[in-house]
Order: sequence, then C-alpha cells, then structure tokens
Amino acid sequence: MDHSVKRHKNIARFVAILGILPGAWFLLATRTEIGGKLEITCGYWMVALVILAIIWVMYAILTKVLMSDIGAAHDNAGSLMERRHYKIMFASTFIEAVFASLIFAVSLGGFLVTDLQCYLHSIM
Repeated sequence: MDHSVKRHKNIARFVAILGILPGAWFLLATRTEIGGKLEITCGYWMVALVILAIIWVMYAILTKVLMSDIGAAHDNAGSLMERRHYKIMFASTFIEAVFASLIFAVSLGGFLVTDLQCYLHSIM
C-alpha cells in the first residue's frame, strides 16, 4: 500500500509542477522582450487559461486518489506508529493541496484578467 501512496504522491507533485509552466511562460512573455518578439495575441492567453484549468482538474483528481490511498493505508496499518505516519502524511498532503489550489486559483485569475485586458484593448 505504501508503494502506491508514494507513486500517487509523486505523480500529483509532477502535475503541480506542470501548473507552474504556464505561469512561468506568462511572466517571461509579459515581463521580458520575448512577448514583444513573439507577438503574442489575445487568443494565446485563453489557450493558456484552458491548459491551466485542465492541469488544475488533473491535480484535484490525483489528490483525491492519493487521499483515498492514504486513508486505505491508514486503515490497513499494523501498528500505532504506522497509523500516525499515515495521519501525518494525510495532513501534509491536505495542506499541500490547499496551497497548490490557491496558487492555481491566483494563476487562473491572472490569466483571466490578462485575457480580458487584451480583448478590451483590441476593441478600443
């Protein structure tokens, strides 16, 4: 059981790291000369918003699977020490998921605001 918990935790962390990539590209495109050279249009920000939303949903699903694996491992634990280990792992995974979700939400908000500003500037 511990092997599947570790595997799912690593997959969830990898997906969380994938969520950083659109944000990093956003900063590079808006704060450096790369965006000016590439002539990024309004549609790009909508595509990036959709990609980030898909990554967020994937992370939520994987976190749910991970939490259920930790719960099952806790129920099947043989000793009190193992149960404490899984309780601590459950709590740390929950806190990690809350912070990752906040970061995803802020990133989604940033992309949405940027996209709206882009469309408003193109209309005017």
